[in-house]
Amino acid sequence: MSGGIRIAYETATVVPRRSGIGRVAEQLAYALDRTARSGDEVWILTNGDHLAGLRSLPRRGPSRPTPLWMQVAVPRVAREERMDLFHFTNSTAPVAFAAPYVTTIHDLSLIRMPEMHPLRRRAYQRTLLRNSAARARRVLTISNASAHDLEHYLDVPPEKIVVAPVAADERFHAAVTPDDVSRVAAAYELDRPYVVYVGTIEPRKNLRQLLDGFARRHRAGDLPHQLVCVGPYGWLCRDIEEQIDRLGIEHQVRFTGYVPFDDLPALYNLAEMFVFPSLYEGFGLPVIEAMACGTPVIIGRVP
Repeated sequence: MSGGIRIAYETATVVPRRSGIGRVAEQLAYALDRTARSGDEVWILTNGDHLAGLRSLPRRGPSRPTPLWMQVAVPRVAREERMDLFHFTNSTAPVAFAAPYVTTIHDLSLIRMPEMHPLRRRAYQRTLLRNSAARARRVLTISNASAHDLEHYLDVPPEKIVVAPVAADERFHAAVTPDDVSRVAAAYELDRPYVVYVGTIEPRKNLRQLLDGFARRHRAGDLPHQLVCVGPYGWLCRDIEEQIDRLGIEHQVRFTGYVPFDDLPALYNLAEMFVFPSLYEGFGLPVIEAMACGTPVIIGRVP
């Protein structure tokens, strides 16, 4: 192993019901392991499930909550394990951390749109975000727009930023099997044309505006479709149902909740269009997933 480096790659977001950040972290872990130079080693660092087929560091400390694990257990790992570099994949690193590390910051919604996050998250993570970016050897991000935000809002020098755009998983394509189509259509009762939204149900995704626009077009008679909203419920979304009832579109809107990853390609393919009115995104992974499936896309005017 002469000349090789040992990388501890953190995957705390790779949970059973993972979202886009978790899926990106998972795929990048396998890609890093697959493309590592001879002698290099990639070790998974997590407080949850390990990734099959990859080397994993022993679990230490609490399994939940993740912030406690990050601040208490991860520095212990750094002291006890012979690692040359740590990669933190979800913006923040431990405060008391002497080992070299890089961090991936997907977006700065906590800084640019703090009102779109719970108060506790704002109070805790905004300080950590600045601290982590300042002490990282490199700050990775997923778009030029996010790189600009890092420079403007966190004063990260441009030479310290590396832009590594994400991509749609290879399973997103315009050809899905008839069996997958039949199975997904039956599972989610998709028996008429529909418009699909994919993402967490939370204020930043701007679903209120989407519902208002959908209701207007439906009342005008030129949108006989159903609106299918795919994704888990997040923060501050309880009055969505009240808005739907007030607009009189309760029979035209369906919330599926979290959908297994294997069902998403068929859901995109079966839709007549994909709509994504988010107010702010670091990248917007569902947009390119829909495009990879050949589904027409309507998005908001954000970077």
